[in-house]
Amino acid sequence: MLKFWEDKYNKSGIVGLIDKRGGDLSGSDCMPPEVWDLFYSMYMTPQQRSVQLCYDKVKAYFRRTSPETVIPSYSTFTAKVRRIDRYAVLAFRKGRKALEDKRPYMERDPSDLNSNTCWISDHHLADVLVKNERGKIIRPWITAFQDAKSRKIVACTVYDGSPNATRIKQVLRIGIAEYGIPEEVYTKQSMTLKYAKNFDTPFGRFEYTHISKAAFSVGLTSIKKEDYAFVMATPEKALCDLIANSSKVNLRYLKDAEIYLEEDIRMEREDFMQMDARLFEEYIKVGKKADSIRTLLKLLKK
Repeated sequence: MLKFWEDKYNKSGIVGLIDKRGGDLSGSDCMPPEVWDLFYSMYMTPQQRSVQLCYDKVKAYFRRTSPETVIPSYSTFTAKVRRIDRYAVLAFRKGRKALEDKRPYMERDPSDLNSNTCWISDHHLADVLVKNERGKIIRPWITAFQDAKSRKIVACTVYDGSPNATRIKQVLRIGIAEYGIPEEVYTKQSMTLKYAKNFDTPFGRFEYTHISKAAFSVGLTSIKKEDYAFVMATPEKALCDLIANSSKVNLRYLKDAEIYLEEDIRMEREDFMQMDARLFEEYIKVGKKADSIRTLLKLLKK
């Protein structure tokens, strides 16, 4: 082995001692995009498949469907995996709770708020057993709104059944009837491909509502910060998801849509008119409440 390097030095000098195996990787990537896309889709899942398993599956797939495609070495894949943003890995492989546990913790200081400026909504499964109207023993749900400044519960309801957007609106109306309209209202509801579930995190309690895979992917955007990244719904997607999962919302006419935006969810007309019509068009094809969202689209294009 020593003789090998001695010959290379005698032939090319110090440059001859540079190990060129793998080539010059600066600014280049020998990974075919379609190969990496398939690997990434297998690796970045809650199943937490190993790099080796995903690599073997990718090789087998292209050997069967496209034998001429060059598959880089296993070490090339491991090197590329190490360059994936670690917060993206947490979110896709270990779940949103793992991501939230690792992200910087922030609190809002209520000292700059006045009473009735900001309300926060939340659900809670009570730690008691009661009988419902049918005599069945259940654990009731509580949906409540709290004033962020005073911590006063401005409205709440106890019920048998699962929390949803309709419950939130019902309780919000109770609070408004008693205390008037707040300047801001915060609810913590997200869509998921898995079963509906709630999680307690350092940021509070988060409600996850099931949505179809096709509708879930419409209107997602990746947001990158200094040392982490996460996926968030665009305002268009958030609005479509809210309508699609509100059982009593039925926007048949333009006037219905106007009332819903201005009175029910208090969205500024100017903000709505700046939304991307293409995302509504995509959602109509795959999501629920297509007719209601089509009415919104007509209003947007009016």
